[in-house]
Amino acid sequence: MTIQYESIATQLKNNEQDHLLRWWDELLPPQRESLAAQIASIDFDLVQDLIALRDEDNPGVAADPEAVTGPADLVRLPQTDEEKNRLIAAGEQGERLLAEGKVAAILVAGGQGSRLGFDG
Repeated sequence: MTIQYESIATQLKNNEQDHLLRWWDELLPPQRESLAAQIASIDFDLVQDLIALRDEDNPGVAADPEAVTGPADLVRLPQTDEEKNRLIAAGEQGERLLAEGKVAAILVAGGQGSRLGFDG
């Protein structure tokens, strides 16, 4: 393995994200470079600070799956001008809420849901 791989692997392991390198050996050199650049762009110190802040401000929030609200109503592809305007308004509101840090999303797939305490 290269020095670059070892450095990335250590950083990911220290942040419990070493699964990101699971398919490293299957990647072509340009793909490896792209993945390494993406990983290098992650500010793990900031991520850890944000996790600590979340846990400090909301003790137990991550451990309570019942505190999570359900999914939003389905928005179908617009057919009429009114529907197109509603879609644009929904997108603008969503972007505003994301920018204000008032919403977030989590995708639970495969066997991860039960490991994370989500049984629905």
